[in-house]
Amino acid sequence: MIDINSFNEITKAQRASVGEIRVWSDGIARKKKADGNWVPVEKNYKNSQIILHENKFGENYSEYAGKPKEAVDFLIDKKGGQVRNAWERKDIGDIDIVYGKKNFGLNHIIGKHVGITEDGKEKDFKDEKELSFIIDKLLREGELVKDFVDENGFRKRILSLGKHVLVITQTIVVDDEDNLKEKRWIVTSYDPTRTMREKGIRKAISSETAFEKEVNGSSPLQHSLEKGVTLSTFSPDSLSVPKDTTILNIEQQFMDEIIEKAKKSSPIGTEKTWGSKVYINAGVG
Repeated sequence: MIDINSFNEITKAQRASVGEIRVWSDGIARKKKADGNWVPVEKNYKNSQIILHENKFGENYSEYAGKPKEAVDFLIDKKGGQVRNAWERKDIGDIDIVYGKKNFGLNHIIGKHVGITEDGKEKDFKDEKELSFIIDKLLREGELVKDFVDENGFRKRILSLGKHVLVITQTIVVDDEDNLKEKRWIVTSYDPTRTMREKGIRKAISSETAFEKEVNGSSPLQHSLEKGVTLSTFSPDSLSVPKDTTILNIEQQFMDEIIEKAKKSSPIGTEKTWGSKVYINAGVG
């Protein structure tokens, strides 16, 4: 069996070809698609089993790494792209900011949670300027109040500061050399202390509404909030991400961005280990 160092050298020169199938240590065989993603071969599978290419989140603007506020402002103005390593926390690691699509990232936050309604009600953020300021504060000073794996298999962390929360999701992505890496990025941010009606947001989202009811409903819980008890003392469902804020449809939303071309195939039988994952070229497809 080829050793891992030799394999790394091989993969730098010979990348996996489109259509190649590799069997992972979790028993799932995945096929490489033309867009760089690795998708389970089985017809029925969870979207959390899809391994996205990191370029699916758009061009990386590395000049804003370590500058979260500037990163948010730039991506909003650019209306696309990402900033990897926008901020680093000891309790989480590197955190990326992505502009995203309708259901995730800055695009989602702006469309759903920013602005003043026609009847004069302020949503979660009054404008984009406040959004970038609060995201910056949450990343730098927010308290990690929840760390869990959601029902779709994605690890999520929730930061809280003042009346706002920031939801960070963690996924596994592949780079241009088919190396696996963790990607932690902002999926949404909002104010759970006010109801949807108070914000003037018409479309009710059950999980977010449930959280708002728990925050605002009973005096003991409100008393706990005022006393600074962390949100991790709440029920698990109370910190669920809004249902319209998912990454279940990321694969579909990125389908119009297929940019990868076929690569040379790595030798059959080569094996690579990343963390607890092992995958091989099975010589199928």
